[in-house]
Amino acid sequence: MGQTTEKRNPSRRLRFVAWVVVPVLIVAGVAILVLRRPALEDATIASSRPPAEASPALGTAEVVPAGASLPTERDVTTSQADLKDTDSSSRPQDGTAPPPRETVETPRELSVGNESGQLAPDFSLAGLRGGRIQLAELRGRVVVLDFWASWCVPCRATMPSLEALVSRFRDQGVVLVGVSLDRTADEATAYLEESGSTQLVALWSSLAEAREVASRYEVFVFGGFGIPHTFVIDRQGIVRFSGHPATMTDDTIRPWL
Repeated sequence: MGQTTEKRNPSRRLRFVAWVVVPVLIVAGVAILVLRRPALEDATIASSRPPAEASPALGTAEVVPAGASLPTERDVTTSQADLKDTDSSSRPQDGTAPPPRETVETPRELSVGNESGQLAPDFSLAGLRGGRIQLAELRGRVVVLDFWASWCVPCRATMPSLEALVSRFRDQGVVLVGVSLDRTADEATAYLEESGSTQLVALWSSLAEAREVASRYEVFVFGGFGIPHTFVIDRQGIVRFSGHPATMTDDTIRPWL
């Protein structure tokens, strides 16, 4: 009987492995596969998906630096309204392409100075015949600005022809303004009465103030351009001519009417 027991033990072990161990291993393997299947599917989908930049319909995302402020709803609404207004104002009613925008030179885009193309320096001086004149108030007119003095021989020689030139365009909004560099108002007034000047709007507050205005235009009695010196300032307040009044002709003024 002892020998029979020893022969049966191997068979029992095989049956135990076949009926118990193998099914357990199969179940465990299946469970592992089931648990890992979602992760494998995600990895497969991710590897087969094209990169973001390869899709022109999606575009690329803009990275906002840390600390940068994002646009508010009000900013976006305002921008859209501006674009809408611009499109509607520039679009012709007949549906054709809008015409090119015309570039308009405005005083706000210019530097202030005495050279042609610059915005004429503003000033305010008393008039010898009363009142006070400010250059900015003459916008809309063509201003012929002359720096002169009664003791200046060339000034006296060129003033009649300068007045005659301005008188030909007076009805078209041209005005002659003269800043006197006389030492006193009486000296300048005496010249006006003597010459019978009618076109000149003569200005003089004091010699110091007159010289200060002259310095803005880089017109100096001693050195610099000297006098007489004349500027043509267009209706927008922009200098169009700078030079000796004897060189001026109708063509100096006519383009700016």
